[in-house]
Amino acid sequence: MYKNIILVLAALCLVGTVNAQNENDALLLGRTYQFGTARNLSLSGATGSLGADFGAINNNPAGIGLYRKTDFSLTPAVLLTNVEGDYQGLQTNRSDTRFNFNQAGIVFAKAKKGKNYKRRKWKTSNFAIGFNRLANIHSDYSYRGVDNTSSFVETFAEEINNAGGLNDNTIQGVSEAAYGAFQTFLIDADPFDTTQAGSFVPFEGGLERSKTVRRRGAINEINLSYGANYMEKVLIGFSVGLPNVDYNQTEILTEDDVSGNPDNDFDYVDLVQNVNIDGSGVNLKLGTIFKPTNAVRFGLALHTPTWYRITDVSSIAIESNTENLLTTGSVSFYEQEQSNLFEYRFQSPMKAIASGTYLFGKKGFISGDLEYVNYDGMKYRYDAGFEEAELAVNDAIQATYQNAVNVRLGGEVRFDQLAVRAGYAYYGNPYESSDIGAAQSGSLGLGYRGKSFYVDLAGRYLLAQDMDQTHTLARSVDVPQATLRTGNTQIAMTVGFRF
Repeated sequence: MYKNIILVLAALCLVGTVNAQNENDALLLGRTYQFGTARNLSLSGATGSLGADFGAINNNPAGIGLYRKTDFSLTPAVLLTNVEGDYQGLQTNRSDTRFNFNQAGIVFAKAKKGKNYKRRKWKTSNFAIGFNRLANIHSDYSYRGVDNTSSFVETFAEEINNAGGLNDNTIQGVSEAAYGAFQTFLIDADPFDTTQAGSFVPFEGGLERSKTVRRRGAINEINLSYGANYMEKVLIGFSVGLPNVDYNQTEILTEDDVSGNPDNDFDYVDLVQNVNIDGSGVNLKLGTIFKPTNAVRFGLALHTPTWYRITDVSSIAIESNTENLLTTGSVSFYEQEQSNLFEYRFQSPMKAIASGTYLFGKKGFISGDLEYVNYDGMKYRYDAGFEEAELAVNDAIQATYQNAVNVRLGGEVRFDQLAVRAGYAYYGNPYESSDIGAAQSGSLGLGYRGKSFYVDLAGRYLLAQDMDQTHTLARSVDVPQATLRTGNTQIAMTVGFRF
């Protein structure tokens, strides 16, 4: 999947400061998982045709029509993340623990009582407001190994050359990282062609390379939803979603000379990149649930893309020691955040969900969702003047991603006021040219239902595997890749009141 970056590298480099957004950032914003209430979590999100659960709004808002009493719920949760990195046979492990709220919301139910309820064709007309968490962006990972085939500094030399070569005009227009590499003597005129930039990092003797990434943030969505119940046979609903993205990433990339040569004009380079992403968006969810019998329910839902307006604020810092090349000792370059602010728009994937539920009377149920996601429909939109960068990154999305199918299954067994739940979910691989990218989760839960009070407890383990690469180059070279295996354990509890 990373080879596709090469296809658009030249076009991205022509516009310098826009190269912070790429197809990997698109997936970060476009891939979401099921959170919501503890009941929704314990069923692995298989609630598209089940209804009467605030977390199910994120699947099918028609389920709101099943409420006959006003309902308030709140779900605190603990997230434990562990990422194992494998880079050229060397293993690393990093963990993190976070507390957050998965959801909070209230459903205002408007339903008649007794005989009036039976006589009315439209049984309920309900409105809901609250929020659901769509994504947790909390993870730390790192890896380290030795490479003697390339240096990440070469990417900055390629960027300068693709922008027009080494001259006063191009050097002022490239990205801050490329400009910083030039200022710290890692890049200078190529000895064989002084109009071109060349990397002065000698990799043939071996470079110990390390990468450390720290991510913090989330995507939360405010929901304004409506649902109605017609003759206990058809439920309809819609939801206006107002998601908010708040995300920070710090990436530290280093290369150290391990050749043992004290006079090869290179000792080390440290590159620190920080980006803050803040944005908001809007989407629409439409859904219906059909009940041919009391035991059977079918659901259909369509989610439009989310249209985001996003602001990136980024900074970089580079420190190098090139021994006796042009200077002695270490040299530093720092670009402040205030000078590198970029605003753009982003379109997430659309989704279509088909669901089914079978109820065993009051003893329990089984439920399943089949979800189609068009990841290759993700798009960036830049302001005037950045057309080439927009075209390049959207071409990379088309080349990198494919449409995927997610499958969710869940079931509940009831013992009077107590319930035991379990679920499983498979999230399809979004990558076009890699068989690594699918994720799966398993969940368990318990619940208690009283007349006006309920409490649910859930635990879910989600396992995902992905690849990471420090850089890619236009020249033919196999840059080592790291395998990342992420395990997320989430424990959630929902407290709810009906009145």
